[in-house]
Amino acid sequence: MITVRESIFIYYDTENEVNVERAELDVDTAADLPSADYIPGRKLYQGSIAHDISTGDFYSMDSTGTWYNQDGSGPYTPASASTLSAPKLNKIINAEDVPDINVGENIEQVDAPVELTEEHESEGTGEVMEGIPEGEYNAEVVRDTEN
Repeated sequence: MITVRESIFIYYDTENEVNVERAELDVDTAADLPSADYIPGRKLYQGSIAHDISTGDFYSMDSTGTWYNQDGSGPYTPASASTLSAPKLNKIINAEDVPDINVGENIEQVDAPVELTEEHESEGTGEVMEGIPEGEYNAEVVRDTEN
C-alpha cells in the first residue's frame, strides 16, 4: 500500500499534461515503491522520499525516477514498479454498485440521559467534574487575530 503523506507542487508539465510534485510517501514494503507516474495526472519529482514502514528505511528518488535507499546501499528498483496499477482515485460509486445494507440492524439502543447539571466522576482520574448550570456559559467566540 502507498500513502501520500504530503506533496508539494513544483510545476505543470504542459507536454505531458501532469502536475509535477515532490512527495513524501509511506509504503508497507520497498516492493511498493512506485514509478514516478503511478498516479494519473501527477508525476513524482526528484527528491521525493518514501518511508518503508516494515524496515524503517528511507528511499529518495533521483531525476530519472530511480529510488535509492538512503543507507548508501545503492539504487532500488522493484520488479513491479513498471506494472503497478494506478489507484482508483476518481471512481464514482453508483447506488446499484453497492449491495443493500440495512443500517441500524442489530443495534441496541440504550436510553441513559445525562443531565448537564449533575456531578460526574471523570474517567480514570477520580476527580469530580461539575456540570454547567443552565444559562451559565459564555457563548462569546474569541478569534485568534495572529493567524
